[in-house]
Amino acid sequence: MFTGYERLEEREAVVLAAHKSTSDEAWLALSPCPFYAESGGQCADQGTVWIENEVTIDNPDGGLVALPVLDVRAPWPGGVVVRVGLPEGTLPKLQAGVTCRPAVTYEWRAGARRHHTATHLLHAALRQVLGTHVAQHGSRVMSDKLSFDFAHSSPLTAQQIEAVEKWVNDVISLDVAVNMQLMGFKQAVEQGATALFTDKYGDQVRVISVPGYSMELCGGTHVQSTAQIQCFKITAQSSLGSNTRRIEAVAGPAALQHLQQRVKLIDNIAALLKTEVDTLENKVSQ
Repeated sequence: MFTGYERLEEREAVVLAAHKSTSDEAWLALSPCPFYAESGGQCADQGTVWIENEVTIDNPDGGLVALPVLDVRAPWPGGVVVRVGLPEGTLPKLQAGVTCRPAVTYEWRAGARRHHTATHLLHAALRQVLGTHVAQHGSRVMSDKLSFDFAHSSPLTAQQIEAVEKWVNDVISLDVAVNMQLMGFKQAVEQGATALFTDKYGDQVRVISVPGYSMELCGGTHVQSTAQIQCFKITAQSSLGSNTRRIEAVAGPAALQHLQQRVKLIDNIAALLKTEVDTLENKVSQ
């Protein structure tokens, strides 16, 4: 059972099944489990499963061993299976019925939340700036960046990129609450929720909305308010073929780091040309 919407850690999860796939890896079916399995474009969580060590002559006290989470899958509705690493020199109890403590890495989840909500706002901004023909063709949400694929026939101009960034950052600055509702699929679509019609949805769907700005069907993790995204910056755009484009972007600390690197680059170029930043453009033109 997935509990990651409410908690990032379970103090007493139960191993339902275990399979040692290699000498240094194993698969564990856990319940309850806070780890988000990759789906809806959002990457799987990172974290640790704390589990008991076998009692041996060399290790008479047993104790807990930390197993790093390498992958997360959801093979059936509500089921969560994690692939863990087996540190050398440890003998974790890999058997059904054993209790363990799975814990998601906070920084990883916080970054994924920021970038997933930012992806929704980017989608809405593109429809505002380019037109309602923009339709999502896919996305990739990671802890430190995002990519968004959409229908559009030409590259975005510098002015359009600036307008999209401003729209997203304006919504971030307004500190709008991000709401989650469960409702029927038909009701959600009738209320204006955006859905990927290549995906399969059940009768009951999860709707993520930034009231007045965005409303989408989504099973991913999100911030509680737009201010938690902090800031947003587009880093690249590219073509994926006829009438399909990709935008790459960063949010939060990753966006700040990107901007700091750009400022440092500009300062270094100005120093090489022995000029001030304010006159750098003219110096380069000369």
